[in-house]
Amino acid sequence: MKGLFICNANMRRSQIAEAFFNQYSKTNRAESAGCFVRERVGKRVPEEIIQIMQERGIDVSKNVRKQLTKEHIQRADKIISLTEKENLPELVQKSPKLEIWALEDPLGFPMDALRETRNEIEKRVKKLAKELE
Repeated sequence: MKGLFICNANMRRSQIAEAFFNQYSKTNRAESAGCFVRERVGKRVPEEIIQIMQERGIDVSKNVRKQLTKEHIQRADKIISLTEKENLPELVQKSPKLEIWALEDPLGFPMDALRETRNEIEKRVKKLAKELE
């Protein structure tokens, strides 16, 4: 199974979800992308994301931001949106592969709140990975 995690800018929520999914799933793989990455494509994820994922033993320091494409959607067997459905392109909104988690974007949050978001994503991803094994 090929999973796809999406959010607005592919710098926090979807990157965290991708990393956890690929850590916890034995047989499935996931990637992530953002709906509104644009000129920030290829830029590294923020230092605070690198830091909070290192706290879980996961290195995301080489992860870069990716713009959501039609190809991402076509390759995916399951699409998880960490943003609200209204923020998604129409092609994704209509996909039968779509599941919405809609977690608040932790942009500008203090580290403790960012860790809470990470923990919530980890809990959901663990459950998903287990269901799909």
